[in-house]
Amino acid sequence: MSALKIAGLLILSLAGSVAVAQNNPQEAQSTREFLRSVDPQKRAELVRRNPLKMAKNEYFAKSGRFDVYEFDISVLEPESQTVTITPFGGPPIDIISHGIERDEETGWFLGKWSGEIVPQNGRQTYPIQLRIVTWAIGQDGKLRTPDSNREVEVTLGPLENENSVVLTESAARPDEKLVYAISGSIRLPHLGRQITLAQMDEDLESLIMYEVDPEKTIPAANDIDSELELEDAEIRADRLRRTNAFNAYMERRRQELAEKNNP
Repeated sequence: MSALKIAGLLILSLAGSVAVAQNNPQEAQSTREFLRSVDPQKRAELVRRNPLKMAKNEYFAKSGRFDVYEFDISVLEPESQTVTITPFGGPPIDIISHGIERDEETGWFLGKWSGEIVPQNGRQTYPIQLRIVTWAIGQDGKLRTPDSNREVEVTLGPLENENSVVLTESAARPDEKLVYAISGSIRLPHLGRQITLAQMDEDLESLIMYEVDPEKTIPAANDIDSELELEDAEIRADRLRRTNAFNAYMERRRQELAEKNNP
């Protein structure tokens, strides 16, 4: 067979592969990236608008393991697909999505996304769950709860299994733009790591993500043990030390912010 005929067959084969991928978008996009990088100028503006919120979260982060991201919530909707989260430049974390469940009693205001982390070369999976609060932004730029009469559109996938629930714009309040406050933790026991997601107050099109520094976490007090004085004195002293260190850090940041705004 001539080189020209071989080249022609390769072109036809590639074209067929592209056509199959276009006809099967779910197969072509079986792995979906949740995070998107934030433009440096936009990141600087987010820091300017949320200085103390950023400082508070960055305190609990390991050095160099803190950043701000935009995100694509649509990748969380379908069930049984792989969602990829790639914080701090990698490595990626692959999660089998169980989709988003929303609370009908609150007008789809509250919801949660769940999935399972499947480590490479590992049989045990690790559950994950993130809290999702749906907000709306009106023309005035203010946050408000979404229209309770908002319609719900259900998209059926293969075999007529429900795999996507998306909120459509309301006919009653067409000026609304939906935004999402996402919070929770991604625990990676097999790697000894924990990644936290936090919302950006009113800048809900972005989120804070950081890897927790266990040396800076402040363990919650056990109220019952504290009242009965059953809690170990060393544990109480360590909590107090960590709390004081955090409070001193935040006070320094407040002073720096005040000096910057009032030179």
